[in-house]
Amino acid sequence: MAMTLEIWRYIFDAIAEPVFVHDAQFRVLLANLAYYRAAGATEAMASHRPYRAALGIDAALQEIEHGHAILYDEAVVDACARLFAEKRFAFSS
Repeated sequence: MAMTLEIWRYIFDAIAEPVFVHDAQFRVLLANLAYYRAAGATEAMASHRPYRAALGIDAALQEIEHGHAILYDEAVVDACARLFAEKRFAFSS
């Protein structure tokens, strides 16, 4: 795939643009958009939704690994996969 200027801008924005999110205690957290995208995709696929059953963490990790360096920051995908592989993180029910 040829790297066009539009793709480079998308990658730069994903790495550089901050987003504000809140945690379970509704504290406002500053997050890098690249982390937010990968974490959001992983959580969305691994969790149950009213219109579909949970696809599971394996399917979610496979999806973000398939999109690493294209849709998701490569270092973020590697860190996410490592956290689950080492059982240092799990979604709460």
